[in-house]
Amino acid sequence: MRGCSSSVVTAFVIAGGVMAGCVQPDEDVKDTQDTAELGVKPLDSAFVLTVSTLAVPQDEVDVASSAGGVVPVFGSGVQIAEIAGATLTLTVPNPIDTVNCVHFAGWTGTSACTGQGNPCTFVITGDCTARVTWAHTSGCMPQ
Repeated sequence: MRGCSSSVVTAFVIAGGVMAGCVQPDEDVKDTQDTAELGVKPLDSAFVLTVSTLAVPQDEVDVASSAGGVVPVFGSGVQIAEIAGATLTLTVPNPIDTVNCVHFAGWTGTSACTGQGNPCTFVITGDCTARVTWAHTSGCMPQ
């Protein structure tokens, strides 16, 4: 967080939102102080992106956020909390899976990725889902 280099940065995920802010160095913070006393103020709401793909390592989805970090996703129904307005990029790093004889065929769900290619970039403005659609690769023999 810019402007907080000499302070402790705090963040709290709370039902219905995220709070974050800067507080003074540790010696000024008392265990009994609440977030209002520390100057912590509400930020934009947090939303949940639910990502699904096949549950095998080669069929990973990487979720990169403008808020920072990359989360690798394997399997179905993985939920990631993001701050409203964050730009997310979903990437299938291995769009051709010769082990399971499938290839990336697109996205379904309620996110802006539906109908887009690989990678997909969108701004999260509410809870949404992104599901990788895989298609069988003809002529492939599973390994």
